Amino acid sequence: MEKRKYGVLLLGGQRTHQESYGRCFAADPRCRLIAVADERDAPPERIELNRRLAEELQIPYLPDLDEALRRDDVHLVSLCVENERRGRVGVRCAEAGKHLYLDKPLALNVEDAQAIVRAVQRA
Repeated sequence: MEKRKYGVLLLGGQRTHQESYGRCFAADPRCRLIAVADERDAPPERIELNRRLAEELQIPYLPDLDEALRRDDVHLVSLCVENERRGRVGVRCAEAGKHLYLDKPLALNVEDAQAIVRAVQRA
């Protein structure tokens, strides 16, 4: 019987640490990459970099973060969006009941970091 793998959603495309994290998750036998995703209103240049990483990793790009977070096969979110967006995006992921893999900085400011912590505690 095959063990269940953790489905990993990548947020943040090329020109972040996500390129390395994505390859590490892909190489981990406990994990399966699901997609790269982002907010619908992410900056256009970020959307293009997301698409490029999805293509490089041969996984889909999902342009609607909320839709991606509703997927049952997503268990873990690797969060590498711009620092200015980390607070609100991290809260959305936690509120969706997903585990978070965060690098540093956790968020742009203390208030955003505390909001992520509170969302994780509630979830």
